[in-house]
Amino acid sequence: MVTIQKFEQSALLLTDNKANQTFAFDFGIFSEAHIPSLPKLKAVFVSHEHGDHYKYDHIKAMKTEKVYVATEPHQDLSNRGFDHGAISKPISNLGFHIRLAGKNILFCGDMKVPGEVPDVEYDLTLIPVCGGKVIMNLEEAIGFLKTLRHPGLVVPIHYHGQADPESG
Repeated sequence: MVTIQKFEQSALLLTDNKANQTFAFDFGIFSEAHIPSLPKLKAVFVSHEHGDHYKYDHIKAMKTEKVYVATEPHQDLSNRGFDHGAISKPISNLGFHIRLAGKNILFCGDMKVPGEVPDVEYDLTLIPVCGGKVIMNLEEAIGFLKTLRHPGLVVPIHYHGQADPESG
């Protein structure tokens, strides 16, 4: 069985209870208070460079075996974390398809323009639903979900957070 623990913005933990393995996604500046209490992590995933999804000090503080990151955080891992700031350039946003406890899971990060995803039946899809300026709005998210063979259980992320208080 897989459990989901949701934090601010898109930060979440996925735990394979049978294997006792936990995976962290997008722990940025708004989830800082939770870092010290996180369990040992099998892996940490960072979809992109914005501060509400990534902070260097968090990666450093997490007890993890592996880190999977988009291009910009990868380049920054030897420097300091970013503040969110204005979005003035296209960013590299990674979505992640992982197999956990025999389940196909799709974590979409801050997707606005969908790219290619593996053509499998998903058991769980974690998708951002926001105001539509930088992240998909509800109609865009539904349109993307319809392109998947089977999205499985759909869990919205990145709404009503400190970075986007009027979203949702």
